[in-house]
Amino acid sequence: MTPEQEGLILGLVVSPGQHSHDPTTPEELLAAFGAVDGRKLCRDLLERAASEGSANDVELTLVMSDALGLDRTSLPVLKQLAHESWHHSHEDIAKLLEDLGGAGMVDDLEFLAWAGPEFQPYEGSTSLARKVVHSLERIATPETGAALSRLRRHPESDVRALVDRIEQRRAPQLG
Repeated sequence: MTPEQEGLILGLVVSPGQHSHDPTTPEELLAAFGAVDGRKLCRDLLERAASEGSANDVELTLVMSDALGLDRTSLPVLKQLAHESWHHSHEDIAKLLEDLGGAGMVDDLEFLAWAGPEFQPYEGSTSLARKVVHSLERIATPETGAALSRLRRHPESDVRALVDRIEQRRAPQLG
């Protein structure tokens, strides 16, 4: 990505206390990349970022995908990125796997719940595992129930406690 393209993507982000600016429009993004299909553009940029191992480009493309979208054709690269430790976008990828792939992504989501510290935003964090547990709860299939049962053995007590609370809520629905 060129510095100009990066600047346009960052123009999508509005931070509290920041001087107001006109946010970048989807049309400006498409023009900057010479594209007409935003979803295809985002998929292609994610594939390039994955092949180059560029954590910055993964993050920027995910920001851009909030404006331009992604579709199911992006699932292969999202699944690949879910298993890579060189970037820091696992929480966003977990949500996209849930949204785009649903029940077909249970194994990849469970992998992320068990992933080690190199997949976490900071040492000691369990935010990725907790986010994935909630995704599994929302997907609510027999496969996710089995994954949640396995997560009762998670090494972090707050993740185990969350799984217990979810299973207690689900118990009346299953009975």
